[in-house]
Amino acid sequence: MSHSFLMYVEQYGYLAVAVLVAIEGLGIPISGGASVVAAGTFAAHGSLSVVGVMLAATIGAFVGSTLSYFIGRRGGRALLQRYGHWIRLDAAKLAKTESYYARHGVRTIFFGRYIAPVRVFGGLLAGVARMPFATIMVANVIGAMAWAATWSALGYAIGKNISIVKEGLIEFVIAVGVFACVWLLVRWLRARKLRSS
Repeated sequence: MSHSFLMYVEQYGYLAVAVLVAIEGLGIPISGGASVVAAGTFAAHGSLSVVGVMLAATIGAFVGSTLSYFIGRRGGRALLQRYGHWIRLDAAKLAKTESYYARHGVRTIFFGRYIAPVRVFGGLLAGVARMPFATIMVANVIGAMAWAATWSALGYAIGKNISIVKEGLIEFVIAVGVFACVWLLVRWLRARKLRSS
């Protein structure tokens, strides 16, 4: 997440979290989840309440997805037919997506919270597929609560154990670097053997 998002979360607290998450839910791919993690980290140091962060993220997720659902229901199909190629969604894929949401929409809305593209476009596609409003709202509320609790708690845990996280990150980077060097060396030796044979 960019420094400006961190600045907004630090300066405006819960409001920033709710607004950033809502914007993401409206189909604008910004780091809503990262803002929740950042706010959870601030909560670990006492500047915010972790419960407040969870509530703000839940409200933002619900509002964003609900508005996106109505956009999809009212004019989303025409919108996707015109601009869907930007997200690699042609007419055939759109038809498959509508059919998929008709069968698996509730599970997709709930678990899709944890998958960025689904989180961003899930409400819109549910509206295009004309899922029943009551059904989508139940999945939306429960999914938003679970997602908000997960990322808030993660941020809080990181904030409480920042030194351990830093040490673990350094070790991880070193391990990846060593693995990459060994992998490149093995490939180079194999290529050299093939050339010489």
